[in-house]
Amino acid sequence: MRTLKLDSRIEALWSMGSREALLNAIEANPKREMSSLQQVFERMLRAEIGDLARLPFADLGDLLQLYEWQLHRLVPMPPQDQVREAHLRRARLSRFDHLVDRSFTGRESDLQVLRDYVGVVSPSAWSRVRSFFSSETRSPLFISGPGGAGKTALLGRFLIEHVEAPTSGWFPFAYVAFDSDAIDVREPFTLLVEVGGQLAAQIAHAADPQTRRSLEVALADYRDGVGRYRDARASLTHRASVHESQRGRLDSLGKQERKLCLRFARLLQVISAAAGEQQKTRAVPVLIVFDTFEEVIYRARQDLIGFWRTLAQVSREFPPLRVVIAGRAGPDAATAAAEHVSEHPLKDLTSSEAASLLVKLRVSPPERARTIARQVGGNPLTLRLAARVAQDEHEGAGLDGLETKRFGILAISPALIRGQLYRRVLEHIHDDDVRALAHPGMVLRRVTPGIIKAVLAPICRIQNAAKNAKDLFEALRREHALVRLEGDGSLRYREEVRRPVLDLLQQDMSEQVRQIHQLAVSYYFDLGSPADAPGALERAEEIYHRLMLGQGGWDLDERWLPGVESYLATAIEEVPLAQRVWLAQRMSIELPAELYALADQEEWEKLVGPRVLAMLRYGEFAQAAEWLSQRQDRTPASPLFALEARVLMGLGKYAEADALLEKALAGYPVTGDRGRSAELLWLYAQSKSQTQLDADVVSALNRLVELAATLHSPLPLVQALTELVDRIGKSDPARETDLREQLSRALQSLSREQVDLERSLVRLALVRLGSSFPRTAERLLRDVYGEFAHMARVGQIAVEEACAAAAEAFARSTATEFQKLASLSSGSAVTMVDEVEGLLQRLAGSGDLPALRLDGPALDGILTLLRAENATLSGATLAGLAESRETWESDISAEVAA
Repeated sequence: MRTLKLDSRIEALWSMGSREALLNAIEANPKREMSSLQQVFERMLRAEIGDLARLPFADLGDLLQLYEWQLHRLVPMPPQDQVREAHLRRARLSRFDHLVDRSFTGRESDLQVLRDYVGVVSPSAWSRVRSFFSSETRSPLFISGPGGAGKTALLGRFLIEHVEAPTSGWFPFAYVAFDSDAIDVREPFTLLVEVGGQLAAQIAHAADPQTRRSLEVALADYRDGVGRYRDARASLTHRASVHESQRGRLDSLGKQERKLCLRFARLLQVISAAAGEQQKTRAVPVLIVFDTFEEVIYRARQDLIGFWRTLAQVSREFPPLRVVIAGRAGPDAATAAAEHVSEHPLKDLTSSEAASLLVKLRVSPPERARTIARQVGGNPLTLRLAARVAQDEHEGAGLDGLETKRFGILAISPALIRGQLYRRVLEHIHDDDVRALAHPGMVLRRVTPGIIKAVLAPICRIQNAAKNAKDLFEALRREHALVRLEGDGSLRYREEVRRPVLDLLQQDMSEQVRQIHQLAVSYYFDLGSPADAPGALERAEEIYHRLMLGQGGWDLDERWLPGVESYLATAIEEVPLAQRVWLAQRMSIELPAELYALADQEEWEKLVGPRVLAMLRYGEFAQAAEWLSQRQDRTPASPLFALEARVLMGLGKYAEADALLEKALAGYPVTGDRGRSAELLWLYAQSKSQTQLDADVVSALNRLVELAATLHSPLPLVQALTELVDRIGKSDPARETDLREQLSRALQSLSREQVDLERSLVRLALVRLGSSFPRTAERLLRDVYGEFAHMARVGQIAVEEACAAAAEAFARSTATEFQKLASLSSGSAVTMVDEVEGLLQRLAGSGDLPALRLDGPALDGILTLLRAENATLSGATLAGLAESRETWESDISAEVAA
């Protein structure tokens, strides 16, 4: 019946006439295919479905399928709306169903730790207590344990326990895995957006009308807050802004994040109240679970500042918030910063629990299960491997030949035991070629038919690999215990499987391991044709194998590609220490302190620079100064000169910044990058402006204009001239006129892409250029005005007074289209802003309408509006220096770069 069309299926079911007839037909077909849908169908016929709240997500989906078959017209079934509700509730736990199966064993003490932390009792005790407890603020709970210890399964069991009891101690929760593409731990607002969406979806369908309205209001307020936050973040990336200093810009970023946290906490309060209303109780906690912390623990501490800070801020506003984090290793002082985190290490199962799990995994008799449990210990992953080996090796009281002691005395590590078990699993793979692919093929992280042909076949002596590569790939794909299928169609060895085997391979087959790395490098390097051109994933694999071969320097530098970082993150622990230092110069990695001390000067600067930039992102200027002070020496063209000057200015130490920049400029090499020299001059002018030394500022800007004219990008010249025109003012009319003409030519030389990159700078340049250059304005205004109009519409810019002044200018224009704008001054100011945006689209002609030209009064009116932005360059860095930047300088927050 599974292959029938819906109409035919319904007709066939109805032709049977009754439940008894359907059951008789089933009994008459003993060799029928027992798909999951077939099993649910038969359980429904036998009235064996049970409590909907306890059904896995897939079974509930199958039940909904049976409604499409109209089985409810023949057999009593639960109400369809109840099935839909249970299906919706269980959807967010579907990822746990395969982990929390009937073989889940033990962990009662660990479950109680979670209950105590969250402040709940087990569902069985709810009828006696009927309340939550412990609503005061609590620090995050970290569940730590090695791979395969059962961390995710434990969390799944805990969450399922309470979702299966929707009126008995249920609490809203969100589950976020750090390996999700939807979140970026460096941008905590992505976590809030993800969590907010999950929580709102849980509660909305079940709330009563009044509570639902409260929830809708809170959601609307929160989404409005997210929108305002995004707009504010966008404005903070503008080169020209209202901020008088870089410190002010970054402080404003912190304020916006605190506002968003406050709105998020308000949403949690409403969600908590709604959950309490459903259960007739109060003080319902809200739980956020962050899993796979190992995906981010390799990062430098500075990358996690915002994560910990956000959790603390939300928790202060909403004390019943509970945060559980799971990872292989608990956060140390460097990772968790100053936050207090309670750690609960997940221990192995007890001997009796381990034996019980083996029995559930079909190891028999029980005496053999107990013997094996004593051999391999209580790690759930090791036990599952042992169970698979035991099913293939029926002889013996335990697992014969398994080494668990070294020298007969010292216990060897669980990882090495797993490595031996994986070898035993491999030995029972019947296809010799597939077995060879897995061992020593686990040196690779990723497998495709092309890799089988070019890399593994020569080493594993596989015959006819060119013809059979796809068949071998499909055969390996069926070994689910060893590999998983990736989204790009490749296979990736499971890390918990691969790591212990990798250690053994390195010990026993070091030469073959080296050859596989070499062939893998050649394979990825040769992906050069247009059809096979490598992306970040393939390049990351090439770099990984080069790192494992001990390569460094230019061999690796020229192969780096933006975007490889996320693919290399899981390999950090495998990479040799020397190569880890190289990686840390290009991606965020927390290194031991001794490696900083051993690094040469150039390496040290590349290691420290990214950390200082990350600290600036969170306003930690004093800590940034401490890092920079670890060494006094600098390379002649060091990027740290500019960074340190920014830090000193952020701390208000302008005299020290002046001295540093004077030293850097005096010693800057003649052959050094001119873009970096221009940056130092810009910062020098900024620092001098704080001490009111206008002559020094003008002198520095004059030097900058001369240098910027030699750079590839005209953007530094535009910025320098924009600032210099403002500084010269009316004090030197002849010089001012010359500078304006230079600025007009520089603006005219900008490409469309350069204008799009620096719209705020171009707007300010046009404002300071004035109305004497209408042709320059006509070329640029259409591309930069829209951003200004958007900021006015969302209330980021107050334009009322500017519109009144602009109306007077528009009234003097000879163009009737602009004359009409004068009458809008008494109405909505935003309407005038929008009308101007529409007219600017006609500067180059629009459809059947003739092209507009700007006369002086019309341009005066537009520039009057733009002045309402109140923009300045006092808090900006120098634009147009992308070609002068190191790789690590590009991977930073846009607010820090602006």
